[in-house]
Amino acid sequence: MAAEAATQSVAEPDSAGPRGLVAWEHERFERVTAGLDLGPAKGGIRFRPGVELDDVTALARLMTWKTALHGLPFGGAKRGVDCDPSAFSARELHEVTRLYTLAVLAVIGRIVGLRDITGTITNDLGLDPAAIRGWITSGGDLVDYPDADAVDGSVLVVDCDIAISAALEGTVTEDVASRLSAKLVVEGANGPTTPAAERKLNDRGVAVVPDLMANA
Repeated sequence: MAAEAATQSVAEPDSAGPRGLVAWEHERFERVTAGLDLGPAKGGIRFRPGVELDDVTALARLMTWKTALHGLPFGGAKRGVDCDPSAFSARELHEVTRLYTLAVLAVIGRIVGLRDITGTITNDLGLDPAAIRGWITSGGDLVDYPDADAVDGSVLVVDCDIAISAALEGTVTEDVASRLSAKLVVEGANGPTTPAAERKLNDRGVAVVPDLMANA
């Protein structure tokens, strides 16, 4: 199973979902997203011999309906890998999972904004964490990273699905809470959300994973 063999994708619309269904299939890998109206899509990966796109599609639909019925801020998704995991060693399963991840990078979420003490960078097409780590390790400043745009202000208000505040306390202010586009805020730092911002996020229906859970 060569890595270069898992680079083609096809999108197929389906009128049954909230925004239609996007199906991606290539050789032994499948991924289905069934509705993003409530938030980023969630769902597991099925490793099973003979798994087919129809199976993955049905499970993605079920996840969409489950999250909607429970009022959770997520859409539905499911992924399938046509293989027998019991026939593989741990190393081989790791390699299959790695190849699958490389295959679907074009259709899963990428990091679009980062900030450190030097400033904020964004790239609508996604940022490469490994490349950025190498840039900084070699002595470069994050704000000068060549494959991104340097911008002023909070990275949390960049157009994205999930905003992660992972630095200082009090960074999610009422102003930030009123301007962010994310439908989910993850408190990676200790106490990043001010009381006023918390009320604003609640009024806007933005879910928050509190620091007591997110960085425990």
